[in-house]
Amino acid sequence: MSACAVMLALCGAVAGTAAAEEYPLTGLPEIGRCVKVTAGTGEYLNGKELKVTNTVLQGCLNVTPNKACYSNALEPGTIETNQTLVGEIGFIPNPKNPSNPYVGADLKAETELLPLLSFTCGEGLGSEAVALEGSVIGRLRFLNKMVTSQGYVYSQKAGHQIPEAFIGGVKDTITETVTPASNPLAKTSEQAGLGAPGELTNGEAIEIKAKQH
Repeated sequence: MSACAVMLALCGAVAGTAAAEEYPLTGLPEIGRCVKVTAGTGEYLNGKELKVTNTVLQGCLNVTPNKACYSNALEPGTIETNQTLVGEIGFIPNPKNPSNPYVGADLKAETELLPLLSFTCGEGLGSEAVALEGSVIGRLRFLNKMVTSQGYVYSQKAGHQIPEAFIGGVKDTITETVTPASNPLAKTSEQAGLGAPGELTNGEAIEIKAKQH
């Protein structure tokens, strides 16, 4: 996969204009203790769903042919998009302690006909247009405490996302479609995985509640 191996930053999500009492806890895991803030570029829609409007990936490289990937040719290695992504949170397996599952967030394009992410790798006739379609689950690192910056971990093995589904949920995967500039008819598609650390920056401190206090 044409992967970004260094950093995935999901920037600008805020708590919208929702007050705390609008998000009563109904079932774990949930996004809780939201406070009223000025409306911004992203939002937590309710206790389960979020919307992200700016995504930045850094250190992006198509490893095998050693081609930098980018959304702007003047910034090789950086992919940035303002396409809206939507997601939901749920429990994912914890292989170290199955009785204490992790919490993950599953992100996809808000418009179903659009890819999750699209970018270019390489230059000129040697370049390739890459589209990642479907959805991807990343583990949320900081649970049961108020934080202004939420850490993500995306894991994959041999092109397969880990995990590919919430516990008891349906399977969600990423498909990578590559279109060579020199021969658009030679387009290929295959399952892919994303492996990278990430960060979600909040407008206010937010708690991902995974257990009762």
